[in-house]
Amino acid sequence: MNTIVKGIDQLNRLVIWIIVLLLGVMSAVIFMQVIFRYVFHAALPWSEELARYLMVWSTFLGASLGIRRRALIGMEVLVKALPKLATRITLELVTVFQIIFLAVVLFYSIKMTMVANSQVSAAMLIPMSWAYVGIPIGMFLMILNTIAVALERWEGVK
Repeated sequence: MNTIVKGIDQLNRLVIWIIVLLLGVMSAVIFMQVIFRYVFHAALPWSEELARYLMVWSTFLGASLGIRRRALIGMEVLVKALPKLATRITLELVTVFQIIFLAVVLFYSIKMTMVANSQVSAAMLIPMSWAYVGIPIGMFLMILNTIAVALERWEGVK
């Protein structure tokens, strides 16, 4: 199990660099848009659209890291108030429901991405599936990170 968690953590290191790159490009594009609009009085028609798509990608990739680092909102006060066995059962049930929810969203986001492949974006004229594919990738990474957290929890119990 330790090998699985280490593999997921290696993947997360790559995801961190991808997010850094996406946010850097997004910041540069927005900065360029401001300069072009207020200095040159000419807007870049594609900049707002690209920034939006980069934000979508950053959000879903970042959410997967939030799961791994246990940085997302939770009901810790309620769970910690329960007896030890009830806490353990609650955490396992939440993990199962979380994986089921993420798998359902993954399934439908793949379907949505396939439908969006026939559409093109308004300004950049790229397939909309390029923007949408960040959602299923993020969902898949969230499932992997949920599994990593559960495996670490199970290792701690042994």
